[in-house]
Amino acid sequence: MTKHLSILLMLILGVLSACNESKDNKDEGSDDSKSKDSVVVKEPTIAYGFVLDSFVVINDTVKENQTLSHIFLPHGINQAEINTLYNLSIDSLVGLNYITTGKPYTVLYKQGDTTRAAYLIYENNTIDYFIFDLNADKLKVSKHQKEIQTEMRQTAGVISSSLWNAFIDQGLTPDLVMRVVNTYQWSVDFFSIQKGDYYKIVYDERSVEGTPISAGKIHALEIHTFDSAYYAIPFESGDTITGYFDGEGGSLRKALLKAPLDYLRISSGFSYNRLHPVLGYRRPHLGVDYAAPSGTPVVSVGDGTVIFSGWGGGGGNTIKIKHNQNIVTYYLHLRKRNVSVGDHVDQGQLIGEVGSTGISTGPHLDYRIQINGKFVDPVSADIPTSEPLPDVLVPEFMVLRDSMVNILSKISVPDINQSHAAELDAHRDSVEKSIEHDAH
Repeated sequence: MTKHLSILLMLILGVLSACNESKDNKDEGSDDSKSKDSVVVKEPTIAYGFVLDSFVVINDTVKENQTLSHIFLPHGINQAEINTLYNLSIDSLVGLNYITTGKPYTVLYKQGDTTRAAYLIYENNTIDYFIFDLNADKLKVSKHQKEIQTEMRQTAGVISSSLWNAFIDQGLTPDLVMRVVNTYQWSVDFFSIQKGDYYKIVYDERSVEGTPISAGKIHALEIHTFDSAYYAIPFESGDTITGYFDGEGGSLRKALLKAPLDYLRISSGFSYNRLHPVLGYRRPHLGVDYAAPSGTPVVSVGDGTVIFSGWGGGGGNTIKIKHNQNIVTYYLHLRKRNVSVGDHVDQGQLIGEVGSTGISTGPHLDYRIQINGKFVDPVSADIPTSEPLPDVLVPEFMVLRDSMVNILSKISVPDINQSHAAELDAHRDSVEKSIEHDAH
């Protein structure tokens, strides 16, 4: 009896084991079936508003001396149609007057028809592109723009040679460095920037297809030079106060610009006892000589009225501008004068060009400031702000300032790394060439 029970139990266990194995195999088979039935959906490639997967795509660039004819003829478009496309493209609403060597273009053929292109897309710059619709029944040309993304960024950099190089080395856009210079143009002398100075920025970066193209709003700036921190915080209040202010709420916009031109160096400073390079004896030099190439634009450092424009003896072609009741600026040795007595000028307005007229050893601008009838050193002159922040708005500004300074304080400053000097030089050259290319 016991022997029969043992055999029966063994049979039952065998059946259960076979059932489980069958179930496992079935489940595995089910997984295989699911795997075989599943389909991986490929994301379509979309560009310029087209699903490129439905076309035969040819990418190329404009070669030297190529015209629209050189580009379109190989793709099945006849000369009469090319003439029509040219006339359409120069329409004021389209504005494509010419194509430029090195610019990319894309040709789209319909699947199964490679005798005649369906569309051609020409990229005029990083943002703008033109679509040539090559439908034989109705040729069209239209202008479009790629989508621009905006994202807030934080960055910092150490200056080892110049502010420009520091920005470009960090991968920042050229227009951002100019925005920073323009913001600080009244308070920071960028020609005196020292190695080891640093900057911090909180700003909006505008990009196309992941490539930075320009800067949007600047939310906060800090330039650290000569052991001092120069803050720039934008503040807006209704329609009355819009501008950048320092850490104490003072406007960064001064009544006068720091300098009236882009200069190479200061060739002679303010002095009451300078040895004159031409006359050979000592006498006061009541201004600053900025060395610059002949023809360099000279601008008015502030709003004002021209009170003299003519020959100033040893000063050659000279302009004098009165800015308020007590400030007069002088511009000497000009090659050309663009304003006359009585003209009102705005801050930054072109008034003349650097020259070497009068008693001069070479092209330069002798720039002078007279305050309350006394000449002062333009480099160190204490110029008042033109738009002080009203007391009633100071508490509101201070809340904003504290918030932005707190963000700036948490941005780390990178170490200067000279190990990749050659790569950085090549990168800067590439950026400058790109600027020249887009300028065309």
